[in-house]
Amino acid sequence: MPMPLLVLAALLAQDPQPTDLRLSVSTTLVQVEVTVRDRKGKAVTDLRAGDFSLTEDGKARPISSVSYVEGRATPTVSTDAVGPIASRIQRSDVRRSVSILVDDLKMSVSSIHYTREALRSYVNTKLAPGDFVAILTTSGGTGPLQQFTTDKRRLLASIERLHARLSSALQDPIKALGATNDEDGLMLQLTSRRMAVGTMGALRYVVDGMRELPGRKSVILFSEGFPIARSQKIEEPGIPLSEVRRVTDHANEGSVAIYAVDPRGAIFSGLQAQDNSQGRETFEITEALQDRSGKIKDTQSGLRFLAQETGGSVSINNNDIVGGLTQMFEEQSSYYVLSFQASEADTKRIERDGKYRELSVKVSRPTLDVRYRKGYREANREAVARAVPDSPAARLLAALNSPFSGDGIPLRLTPIFSIGDKRQLAVGAQIHISGDSLSFSAPDATGLCTARVNVAARAEGEGPVPNASAIQTFTIRVPESLLSEARKNGFVYTLQTEVKKPGGYQIRVAMMDSVTGKIGSASRFLDVPDLSRSQLSISNITMREGDWRRGEPKEDLSPAVRMFERGHIFSYGVTVYNAPMDRQTGQPSLDIVPRLIRGEKVVWEGTKVPVALATGSDARSLLVGGVLTLGINSAPGEYILEVQTIDRAGKRPPVSQWIDFELR
Repeated sequence: MPMPLLVLAALLAQDPQPTDLRLSVSTTLVQVEVTVRDRKGKAVTDLRAGDFSLTEDGKARPISSVSYVEGRATPTVSTDAVGPIASRIQRSDVRRSVSILVDDLKMSVSSIHYTREALRSYVNTKLAPGDFVAILTTSGGTGPLQQFTTDKRRLLASIERLHARLSSALQDPIKALGATNDEDGLMLQLTSRRMAVGTMGALRYVVDGMRELPGRKSVILFSEGFPIARSQKIEEPGIPLSEVRRVTDHANEGSVAIYAVDPRGAIFSGLQAQDNSQGRETFEITEALQDRSGKIKDTQSGLRFLAQETGGSVSINNNDIVGGLTQMFEEQSSYYVLSFQASEADTKRIERDGKYRELSVKVSRPTLDVRYRKGYREANREAVARAVPDSPAARLLAALNSPFSGDGIPLRLTPIFSIGDKRQLAVGAQIHISGDSLSFSAPDATGLCTARVNVAARAEGEGPVPNASAIQTFTIRVPESLLSEARKNGFVYTLQTEVKKPGGYQIRVAMMDSVTGKIGSASRFLDVPDLSRSQLSISNITMREGDWRRGEPKEDLSPAVRMFERGHIFSYGVTVYNAPMDRQTGQPSLDIVPRLIRGEKVVWEGTKVPVALATGSDARSLLVGGVLTLGINSAPGEYILEVQTIDRAGKRPPVSQWIDFELR
């Protein structure tokens, strides 16, 4: 009899004493990195101390020193380095630590394609010794895939895993960009806002994880952008300014510059081949196109703000993505460092209140482009001393706060949202833990082998999420006779917490083996729809081996595992919420279409599966699914299953969900 997969469950509970892990150092010397370029974008290298003026909170500060850091050759670093920074190369060898963050939550298929091409070209031809690079996505990932490296092979492998998460090709572009008053337009705005919340959460996650990295630190964000909302109203498109400032404040505290690339290039806002203008008057089309042009500028304003506040730059309306990327890397190699000495009174003030300080830098030549971080914050010394992660608990929390810390325990995280009987919302995750990565004790007197695992988890949305963080310890006991099979199958940890409102949530988890100290981490974005507005939505996809129609799914295989053999049957299922109904037939006017994606290619697209309403079923919540088989000649590796809804009447925009799985 096969060993059942062991499933452990816990509720996310609020940590009564949250630990502040900010590692900024209090000092009386403040340094500001300043990039200066002429009108042609070339570095200006001949400025002296007298050419600069600097103010802090509006007060002039004497500049004690000015130095220029010029891009130069660095000691050769082996391209075989594939592990974390500290274990493979010296900090002194690193001149640039760069996180490339791809906003795959809301990028179109074409934008992902251009991003992949640009990154491939850069890694193959421009990557220099001393460049420490990590490639991440806003939809999330696992520790081993997110580590900084100088190895081109690992970077190229990360690039191959990039793909579009949303199918925007079936949307009506004019309706999507032009509708602002009808219900569909509002739904699209809310969806866009939830995705942008996920982008901000991922960006802040990456920035915080880069605080202690060596060299010039930066994030290069590939994104189609987002508008900035001036109020907190949920109906207003865009991200509230306060949320964006949280990101830039964190970046400035950690001396991380944010650069932004819009992979759409030079955007044509006129009529396009995929636009549906049928039945619209000329003035309606004109207004829709004007609205489209305005919204394009609005989305780019968010990218500009991130760069301007942190000392970075943007590549917008530029079809030469590789050229823009190259210039961004060059800017991080050549820059000025301005230093000013804070007075004793200033130092005591900083240590007392730790407030954010605004900076302003000017040069004597008015035609030059000057970029720098717009402020800083210094933590007091006592808080810094408490924050040093020298204990197992602190190391675990540090891994939870950084996407780069946990690669010792392979994890596969599946985010989930659920709806209770009273329509209450809950978010959570199923985490598959590699059994081979855990340390089990010798069998005790009863023949049981034991492993102890510490878990830290967090859910973050727009604003604070009550009861959304937890630290748990659990013990796994397995009979010695079944230990080998248990190691092969692994284990599943399940967590869940209720949330008060729909929106975008970043789910993070970190795990530590209490014996070896190995840590694994993973994160995923979860979109919780607003079902109170009768919005068409679908749940996360579940997958299991076997044919659900015949009752064959194996009960000992959790949906969190998702590893299937070639030639075997496996099933998928989703729950459809608020399906549009056909008044004549009394049945949903809705189909779902599954498709498989490998790399950037759609390798299979299924036929439309009608959503049916069984007798006695609740039309607000319908189960639907299908069965797939990939033959023995199929290529093994990572695949994406996407399930998309199609409103037969064409009144609702498509909605899609995706899930990754492995074919062996």
